[in-house]
Amino acid sequence: IRVVRDLKTGQTELLDARENVEIASPQRSGRGAALIYETKYGARGEVLKDQYTIEGDRATGGRATLWQNNDVIEAEKFISDQRLGTFRALGKPVAIVTLPQNTNAPPSKSTTGGMLPGFGMLPGGGKVRLQSDGEIFYESSNGTIRVTRNAIICQEVPGQEATKMMADEMILQLLLPPPGQPQSNDSMFSGTLKSLECNGRGEVKTGNYTLTFDKGAYDMQRNIFIMEMKKPKDEVKIYSKDTDAGGTVLIIPKCVTINLQTGELNAGGPTHRGSFEGLPPTNRPPPK
Repeated sequence: IRVVRDLKTGQTELLDARENVEIASPQRSGRGAALIYETKYGARGEVLKDQYTIEGDRATGGRATLWQNNDVIEAEKFISDQRLGTFRALGKPVAIVTLPQNTNAPPSKSTTGGMLPGFGMLPGGGKVRLQSDGEIFYESSNGTIRVTRNAIICQEVPGQEATKMMADEMILQLLLPPPGQPQSNDSMFSGTLKSLECNGRGEVKTGNYTLTFDKGAYDMQRNIFIMEMKKPKDEVKIYSKDTDAGGTVLIIPKCVTINLQTGELNAGGPTHRGSFEGLPPTNRPPPK
């Protein structure tokens, strides 16, 4: 451990720790192969820099880990900026986090005949798995979580099939507490899930259903899920696997809005049905 201090102020400016590093704070704890903690202050004592970096072992491929209560994140590298209130997990991060119950969302009375079972439970709280091939970037000031490069969110609901949503990029918007009320520190990300947006080759798998689209938006407050295609001539597709041999597909031009509370479906044009054999086609690229 190497420590650099300002002799005039007595403040620590650099903490550099190597090999089997563990860090503990009132909010969260971490473990990795290297830790660098940097601070810098202005002439009046104002904080100019307050940032720590935790890395895994590059030589062995060992990953760094952060946890807060029951939440845990693994990645190749973490960068936490205390002054700006940002947190970045780099290098194929995987996070198991708790989303508190969203009491402002209306209860879902319908899942359009089982088209999205479990997915409507996301605002109900519980453990959610986030992962990507790129990074997870969190801004606490506005409650935004951005997941890039092959982003995946998955939640298991007791008694139901796990619901998985995949896209090139996902943006989760959290509903922060009203001004003056303290934020909950029980989970890694403060606030309940307000909305979820996915961009690029979107796909939802839940039960016997597979939905494919270019862009999706899930409004948790209104229980509305919108799927769109970039090109007007392209089609949103909803596959229903009836047997192991195949099933039917609902083909919708350009866009569709699903009201998960009433079961109403508003399509962007005349819809038609087809059939498919075997497994539903995927909208995602093959794994590398």
